[in-house]
Amino acid sequence: MANLLEEIDYVDIVFLPENWLTPKPLPEDYYFIILKNIINKNLIIFTGISYIIDHNKVFSRGYLVKRGDIIPVCEKQFPSKAVGERGRVSPGSFYEPISVEGTHIGCVACVDIFYPEVARAHALRGAKALYNPAAIPSNRITLWHSILSARAAENIVFAIGVNSVGTPYPDGRLTSGESIVVSPDGSPVTPIKIIKNIKIYELNLNIIDSIAKRWAYREDLENGRVSRIVKALGKIDILSSDSASTLVASNEGARKRLRQY
Repeated sequence: MANLLEEIDYVDIVFLPENWLTPKPLPEDYYFIILKNIINKNLIIFTGISYIIDHNKVFSRGYLVKRGDIIPVCEKQFPSKAVGERGRVSPGSFYEPISVEGTHIGCVACVDIFYPEVARAHALRGAKALYNPAAIPSNRITLWHSILSARAAENIVFAIGVNSVGTPYPDGRLTSGESIVVSPDGSPVTPIKIIKNIKIYELNLNIIDSIAKRWAYREDLENGRVSRIVKALGKIDILSSDSASTLVASNEGARKRLRQY
């Protein structure tokens, strides 16, 4: 990983997949030491998600490394039932989208992308892109791509899906890569370059405003129509923006300094 990062130091942001280092839980301070040893200081890196031991609990947690800081940006809300995470991984907190060079990016951990409410919460808090670090087996790639396309279109954002390669599932299936970036109109973005299986993309954020002039998916949330429909189901209580904000963890409050380690 250190060698790969040295080769791509001319890009703005690097996105890593789920469990790129190991599928085993690591103490947070030890994980920070590893990050320190591989980081190219010129890069801004979303570190995927990894199993992190914190106060005797295991969380599936992701970080942003930016100018010497390690900032938590993601915790898996819904540990996977399919791979047995629910017996060993604690549900995490929701972290607001993080601003990177003036653009807000929301991190949605692996299976959480299948819950439209998680992606929508990021979009309503200003995310222009959803980043989904994942571990998806080959027989689920088509489904995963279609979900990313739906989340991008319904929220009018870019969706960045980054999949690991060769990570084993309990039933023997392996993750198979095929990472993808989806435009806010739901169509895949073509990489401008591929270097040693690293896909390089250039994103035009102006597309978001252009599509938002035609599609009203987020706009309709603000006029209350969607809230009335959801309430009609009789099963979901719609939180006001004030009460919802109390459930959001603070990225800045959980900030870590890399140089401490």
